[in-house]
Amino acid sequence: MNGQTHLKIIDFGIATTFTRAGMTSKEGSSMYMAPEVVRGGAPYSEKCDLWSLGILLYVILTGYMPFMSKDVETVYKLILAGDIDLRPLKLHFLSSETLDFLNFLLCKDPDLRISAQ
Repeated sequence: MNGQTHLKIIDFGIATTFTRAGMTSKEGSSMYMAPEVVRGGAPYSEKCDLWSLGILLYVILTGYMPFMSKDVETVYKLILAGDIDLRPLKLHFLSSETLDFLNFLLCKDPDLRISAQ
């Protein structure tokens, strides 16, 4: 290769066309689920995908998942607590804009989370 690295994002098995009605099913990879998806019950919006993007970006930048456990229920509890430390040593080289972007993506409240717009 010519010094370039390629990133492939996969696992779109439950992908569907977005509708404004909202989604309600609790599907997907547990470690990437947004808090509102984990909670269930109420319809959630496409902003859950922005949370997942934030988790992916966090993994790319740090090399590890912010919520790790072999037990899915423990992962859900960690997601609902939402305590993501954006100050690990591996993030010291990032610009304040990048850290702000991560904070906006990983905001527990979907109403305050950044949108794709």
